[in-house]
Amino acid sequence: MNLPGHVLRFTLYAFVLSALAVLTFPSLRNLYFNPAYFRDDYRQLAADIQAARCPEDAVVLNAPNQWEVFTYYAPDEDVYPAPYHPSAGKAGRFLTPILEAYERIFAVYWGDAESDPRKQIETWLAEHAYKTGDRWYGDVRLAIYDVAPLPEEPQVTLEARFGDSAGGAPAGGDTGILLHGYALAERGPFFPGDVIPVTLFWQAESLIEEPYKVTIQLLDDGGNLSAQIDTVPRDGLAPTRSWEAGRVLTDRYGLRLPPELLPGRYSLIVAVYHAATGERLSVAVGGEAVGDYLALRDVTVEDR
Repeated sequence: MNLPGHVLRFTLYAFVLSALAVLTFPSLRNLYFNPAYFRDDYRQLAADIQAARCPEDAVVLNAPNQWEVFTYYAPDEDVYPAPYHPSAGKAGRFLTPILEAYERIFAVYWGDAESDPRKQIETWLAEHAYKTGDRWYGDVRLAIYDVAPLPEEPQVTLEARFGDSAGGAPAGGDTGILLHGYALAERGPFFPGDVIPVTLFWQAESLIEEPYKVTIQLLDDGGNLSAQIDTVPRDGLAPTRSWEAGRVLTDRYGLRLPPELLPGRYSLIVAVYHAATGERLSVAVGGEAVGDYLALRDVTVEDR
């Protein structure tokens, strides 16, 4: 039986479309649901930065070849591409005037192994600003830094040992973490959405064999968690197993207060925990056990 021409054409089109659907379905599924196929989402990254930016903010691109793709989605005003393969000195000369002119830095990290293999840009920012957090967009990472004064000496000195018993013996035999003191670049009062710039002064009394992370937390008067930031010391660039015995490490944290935080008096605390197990180290001050965290000071939050 001979079918009309239009029926044959319709049947052929339907067959081709079905074949294409069968062939492309795995690729589409990977594109939308398999993280291995996710692409760097500069569109969303730029949109998020633009939504949060103020006139006092700058954008730093750690790889110079990010310029074209980033400025395709966002204005190029106050955007600074970092030098290629910078030395420590060159990174400092590039970033110093930016930190002097702005109050907050959005740093876009991509292709570090090629553009900045020694992480000089990130290291300099970790030492001279207060990181409040980061987020990944595919293989691109956005880190946000608050600019504030940089205390080089503790405002409050103490001898707090993390991982030590009240008698001073290391718990488990592999910890020798001493906190000499701390400083707050700003004493407050603080407001919802503000950043509390915290500087900790650590020292390893002996070789530290295990990986630990630090958490800075804000607790309300009922002991409930209101804000926190967790990271390996010095923004992940100074893991505890790399600490040199006797050397003091200056470690900066930017604790951002939630915009909806209620006014009141809060407690600022620090704790150290095992990176793999999450188990906190005990804390002893002056030979006396104080629990599994150290209370630094009270913080007052007021309405704007």
